[in-house]
Amino acid sequence: MQGINNQSFDALLRHETRRVRKNGKPRMSRQWWMIYAIFFLAAALILTTYFSLSYHIEMKYIWSVCWGIPWVVFGFSIGKIRREWGNGTVGWWLALPYSRWRLIAAKFLAMMVRGLCLALIAFTLIILFGAYATLISSSLSLHDFQIFILSGWLPMLLDLAAFPLLAGLGLFLGVLRQSTWRPAGILFWVFWGILWSLFSSTGWFQGVYNGRYDPLALSAAVIISWIAALLLLLLSSWLLDKKLDL
Repeated sequence: MQGINNQSFDALLRHETRRVRKNGKPRMSRQWWMIYAIFFLAAALILTTYFSLSYHIEMKYIWSVCWGIPWVVFGFSIGKIRREWGNGTVGWWLALPYSRWRLIAAKFLAMMVRGLCLALIAFTLIILFGAYATLISSSLSLHDFQIFILSGWLPMLLDLAAFPLLAGLGLFLGVLRQSTWRPAGILFWVFWGILWSLFSSTGWFQGVYNGRYDPLALSAAVIISWIAALLLLLLSSWLLDKKLDL
């Protein structure tokens, strides 16, 4: 019985990792994905060539792109819930033979997989463009490139630490908007803003941005992120079960 349940959950997880429309077709064809990818790579190469040949660039600041990846996961997570209502599939989704916890957990794991893929793609592209900039620039050396690579591990680790929290938060807010607790969303954002301001005032973000961090604090952040994500998922499953506004 346990094996059957695991296989069923695996099927649910595979379904959640697919990006489909209401009619079951892919949201965008592979040809368009290729066009977007080629356009992005061409634009990035042109800009990298221009700035590398015209200016002395500080390559470590390229890693700032990584700070936005967890918020992309956050947006995707909200959309993951909203899409069930937008596509008219919420009734089918809730009628699946799974507990509310498993339904929301499958979406969470799908968002974690997507976040890891985004982080891996971003890391690979940034390394490639850093190598290209080093090759064509007369002001950059192999030593600069080595420092550049080492400076990228911290923002990537912070991304991995933030993924559970922001994926869980996005799913929670998506469910909250469809529940009778919808008015509590304003109070949540007020609380979030106060908490963010207090945390920022400690100077921890600035230290991380400059490459200074405490391994113990980073480990604590990972643990807190997963605990907060678990609590948000439990609350989301409770809202789906008890407070949904259909």
